[in-house]
Amino acid sequence: MTPADVQVIDGLLEADPVRRRSGFDRLKTVAAAASVQRFKDHLKHLAWLDSLGAADNWLAGVLPAKVAHFAGEARVADAADLRRYAAEKRRALVAALIHAARVRARDEIATMFCKRMAAIHKRARERLEQLREETRAESERLLDAFGEVLAGVREALGVSPGEQDSGVADATEEVCARAGRLVLGALGQAGGVAALSAAHETVTAHHGNNNLPLVERFCRSSRPALSGVLEVLVLRPASADTSLLAAIRFLRASRGRTGEYIPVPGSAGGISPSCSARSNAHKGRPSRDGNWTGP
Repeated sequence: MTPADVQVIDGLLEADPVRRRSGFDRLKTVAAAASVQRFKDHLKHLAWLDSLGAADNWLAGVLPAKVAHFAGEARVADAADLRRYAAEKRRALVAALIHAARVRARDEIATMFCKRMAAIHKRARERLEQLREETRAESERLLDAFGEVLAGVREALGVSPGEQDSGVADATEEVCARAGRLVLGALGQAGGVAALSAAHETVTAHHGNNNLPLVERFCRSSRPALSGVLEVLVLRPASADTSLLAAIRFLRASRGRTGEYIPVPGSAGGISPSCSARSNAHKGRPSRDGNWTGP
């Protein structure tokens, strides 16, 4: 421990004249609810803890159980109590508490990250269900239109609803022409081809159980804080699969990009129009900020 480190540790026991709190009290800060602002505050708290010094080096060679014991003893004491201790013991207790606070802060940030992402996905699922409900009537109208089209084809072919005969392979030109007129008439009565095509695109945009395309709108305000997690946590794969780490490297590399397109992973830095941030984010391609979405 250098003289500068000793000065930092001793300074933690001095109370701020304005806040009337010491840095030692800040060491005991615990995570609050996983809101965006509190998430940012806890990232700042971790940055402050890391700035205090290399606590891991100070405690090198000390048994983890002993470090945990020292940290627990310091946690239940206050600055006034510690000032009565001998200098060596006081500094050892504070160093142990700094180490424990850094470990705990990283664990809390990981937990806050998981809770925040769970909340975002929950809102996306709720929005998906809302969109389904909004388009339910339109879906029923499209099905009615399709039923009218089928009825017109059956009429042209002379096939009753109960018969199982397509009649398409042997249809004459006259039958095909009549079927076409009936189909166009049914589509016209349902609003026209253009209106039906637009309605079909709206309904199918949120077909299925994929809520990922809707995550981005709820993630936007949290993105800077969530991206900050990648800078403070060391992530290691739990198996031989390294695809997640590859995705994280891509996120880090693309985080500061502001262009219309981003490089496709594995394309040797080439820029592909298929990676348009705005037009293709819902088709399973990377968006401008480096997030991947897809069906």
